[in-house]
Amino acid sequence: MRSGGNLTRSVLALAVALGGCTTMQRMKAPELTGTPDATALVIVEIQGKSHGAFGIPTGLNVQRAVLVSDDGTRPTVVGRPVAGFVVFSGLPAGGYQLQVVEAVRKVGQATFRETFSVPATSAAHGTVRANPGEPNYLGIVTIDQRVGFREQGVTFDLKVDKAAEVAAWEKFVEIYKGSPWVEDVNKKIVALRR
Repeated sequence: MRSGGNLTRSVLALAVALGGCTTMQRMKAPELTGTPDATALVIVEIQGKSHGAFGIPTGLNVQRAVLVSDDGTRPTVVGRPVAGFVVFSGLPAGGYQLQVVEAVRKVGQATFRETFSVPATSAAHGTVRANPGEPNYLGIVTIDQRVGFREQGVTFDLKVDKAAEVAAWEKFVEIYKGSPWVEDVNKKIVALRR
């Protein structure tokens, strides 16, 4: 058993030496489904904090998120996180809205699973139009959870930032080298830099 642990440490050390975090992110990245000629791709950055009883913030670690069809005619799509953004691939053309975010938060030795329903009145619930061959960026969704004695509740916000979008797509290209989406994403990056 001891040699298995050494092998794991050796593989991790080699991965860091060959490319660091990007190599590890490629290994953990969700598989892309669909192709640019027939489906759409959406990414969204989700950042969250939970403020406990004494107002001390802890980070929320996003596990998955759910997009729903804006008119109820297409299937629900589950996205998985990689490198700070959630990837939704293989989407049929149409409008989609962020509906659910699942995350975990750690407080001491305890781990809490949280499911957040994004209210329809929130900007974070806004519609993104997905067309085949088009990489789409919903934006940066922030979740602020308050679980204190005096203050409780969850607020959502959505920010669209061109520089953050470019950075997210550049990270996508690093992680998904060789994907049929890379060409379309690179075109998007060029267009955003104009």
